[in-house]
Amino acid sequence: MSYEDKSKLTKFTERPSTSNSIIKMWVLLEGDLNSDKLEADISQVTDLADSQERVRTVKKYRNNTSILPGTCLQNLVNDTTAKNPLIVRYPLLKENGHKPGKTKIPHNTGSLNLLREAVVEKFKKLQTENFYFFNDGTKDEIWNNYHFNDLISQTELNGNYNLKLKVKIEDKKSYSDWELKDAFKDILQKEYDSLEDIPNFCLNNLPPLDHPFPEVELTNFVWELKKALINYNNAISTNEMTCRTYINAFITTANKHIIQHVDKKLRLTNEIGPDGSFGHGPTDYTVKIVDILVLICEAKSENMNKGSAKLIAQMHSAIEQQVRRKKEQQLGKRKREQMEPIVFGIVTTGKLWRFFRWEGSSESRQVQITEEFTCNFIDTMEPEKMLNSLPLMLLFTITDETQEMTWEDRMMGADIQTINRSLVTIATLYVVNPEEEQDDKGGG
Repeated sequence: MSYEDKSKLTKFTERPSTSNSIIKMWVLLEGDLNSDKLEADISQVTDLADSQERVRTVKKYRNNTSILPGTCLQNLVNDTTAKNPLIVRYPLLKENGHKPGKTKIPHNTGSLNLLREAVVEKFKKLQTENFYFFNDGTKDEIWNNYHFNDLISQTELNGNYNLKLKVKIEDKKSYSDWELKDAFKDILQKEYDSLEDIPNFCLNNLPPLDHPFPEVELTNFVWELKKALINYNNAISTNEMTCRTYINAFITTANKHIIQHVDKKLRLTNEIGPDGSFGHGPTDYTVKIVDILVLICEAKSENMNKGSAKLIAQMHSAIEQQVRRKKEQQLGKRKREQMEPIVFGIVTTGKLWRFFRWEGSSESRQVQITEEFTCNFIDTMEPEKMLNSLPLMLLFTITDETQEMTWEDRMMGADIQTINRSLVTIATLYVVNPEEEQDDKGGG
């Protein structure tokens, strides 16, 4: 905190008026479902410099711009409501507050695991965090059984069987920082080593749409793409904004069709990302159909491997979020509880497309992937060709075994095996061979 900032703060806290010294605002800590109305008596604060190393930059969510040091809190207070709170992202660095807790565990080979389980039970938010223990006395970090047993041996020598440890949270990557080789090493290491190891699912094997696109809708869709091609001089993947123009055409067309024919409650959001043990940050697009999430990642600079790494981390977080909510909410429908969590993901530049399917928790997962498709926007723009090669993005189609059920009952009650290659997606206007200059699909 600069000298000027400290001076401003001191002057502000010297005001005797109670009305001027009480700050009230609605704050939403990232990862929480609801915002909280907070009050702080800043007349009791003399200096915040001692906490500056623990406090990260906060962001105003609606425009995603950082709040700079020295910003007057009162100006922010006036703009916050329960529905429009100030969103605070990761306000604490490497720690989870100062909430004490204690537990008794037997000393055996599983002691550290029992301790971790006890901590997670008390501090629910640690379910999605990579955390470790810290011994204030020795300044040692405890990450594994070796560290823990060494600590136990030292305490036993001193005749003390009480351990006083801190719980610290390991810094997490932003989703955009993930590389493909690291995603396989840290997230998918048990089952897969590269994209080529992931089982394929074929879009051509999916059942047809119950409600095909009307001719007029396809014509309008083609016209939107043609307008973009004309305006950008046939360029597709030159920069982020150009890519998003084409991607938006796919997504909005698909979502409109689903809302009209399948699920009126479909939700499309931007920039809201799930928080998990392997990352944090926004998604480019998130679509929610009933309780199924589809995450859409825009690959930058046609780097599909980088986009795939980002998406894998986001899908892992979404699965963690589903598992956590299922435990917390204790849903009443038996069949609904029995279903494995499922998330779909799409990596695209608007021209290149790759689709992922993730079923099961992070401990017992099954991941599938399609081949990489390339859209040829210039040579084949006729609606009749699109009718055969443009399936509906984000829509789940159930086999004949559940045709008599309502949409929500089919989604929530059907056995997961009944959902026959569930994801039907806008893939291409016309599928051609991937360009030779694309990165290979290996883990590097």
